[in-house]
Amino acid sequence: MANLLGSILSSMEKSPSLGDQESCHKAREQAARLKKLQEQDKQQKVEFRKRMEKEVSDFIQDSGQIKKKFQPMNKIERSILHDVVEVAGLTSFSFGEDDDCRYVMI
Repeated sequence: MANLLGSILSSMEKSPSLGDQESCHKAREQAARLKKLQEQDKQQKVEFRKRMEKEVSDFIQDSGQIKKKFQPMNKIERSILHDVVEVAGLTSFSFGEDDDCRYVMI
């Protein structure tokens, strides 16, 4: 009986070692940092979209302008701007060779 009990106890999973607990804690910290960065990125995109909506609205209100050139921006920002322009019922195009130098004209 003692041998059976000893065999059962030795085959059971051991509780996590201190190293396992530390790595689990580090993994949770990394996941929390990643989530925070993703939330910050999402908030920046929301704020950028609001700025572009205001600029496009101001452009529409200014009857003296027939076109507007925006500063160079990255692919995601251009995509957001193109969407804002489309929702406003206008047309936009991207110009420029290098991805870093591309800009939007409406």
